[in-house]
Amino acid sequence: MRGIDPVFGTVTPIRYRGVEGGGTGFFLNHNGQTFIITNRHVVYPDSGDENPTEAYVWFRDATNPGQAHRSTIRLMKDGKPKWYEYPEIPTEIDLAAIPLHPQLSSLDALEDEDQSPNSGSLAYTFDHFIHENVQPDQRVSVIGYPADFVDRSTWFPVRRNALISSPYGHPFEDRPFFVTDARMHPGTSGSPVVMESKNMMSLRGEVPDNRSKSIFLLGVHSATFYATPFEEDEGVEEDESEKGKEDIKLGVTDPTLLASFGRSLRVGLAWRT
Repeated sequence: MRGIDPVFGTVTPIRYRGVEGGGTGFFLNHNGQTFIITNRHVVYPDSGDENPTEAYVWFRDATNPGQAHRSTIRLMKDGKPKWYEYPEIPTEIDLAAIPLHPQLSSLDALEDEDQSPNSGSLAYTFDHFIHENVQPDQRVSVIGYPADFVDRSTWFPVRRNALISSPYGHPFEDRPFFVTDARMHPGTSGSPVVMESKNMMSLRGEVPDNRSKSIFLLGVHSATFYATPFEEDEGVEEDESEKGKEDIKLGVTDPTLLASFGRSLRVGLAWRT
């Protein structure tokens, strides 16, 4: 993807026929297969209406990554979801992994002189999860499609800057969250939270060669508009100007970990590695 930051090729919008809204997903290779990772509420809104059985996603041209073509993927088969989710309490775990065929090239193909990508869209691997010995800087990015704002000639996503706003590696509310400071919008649900290696503060030990990447995957952004797990302050009325604004941001780094929902705080939560 010459001349283009490769992170712009790792995500896709997720849209539905005749339905407004949607979200963002990113590609992940694991065990010889490519998955789209997104939030469960993107593919299963559970709003009382009939849930979508198909979704539109976009794949980039291998010879011209600035071009993207729309494809239809099936979400249901014989009335059952085709995506993977946490088997025990899926309604509380806001993640879904949708299997794709064929397999996409990984980001590693750009960093290995012996490899060349055979697809314009690129996938992360588990090796891109930030290693425990890497101390991240506060500066991270969220790559997605805010409020359906997109250049429809290329379908490239938008990079939104964010800050890690809690001590990384320490629990938040007794859960393995870290807090991010970012102003996000509907449409970015399912976006990857990433950090470039140049923003690495320090090493706390050795990092295996296969875990030393130019881009680290820290989490999955999630947003919702439902009840908050935080108690409201008694006697404090909500400012009318704040009603309806963006909700809390939640994320996870591992597709098997859970995310819960929250309400407007103008901060984000992400499961730490």
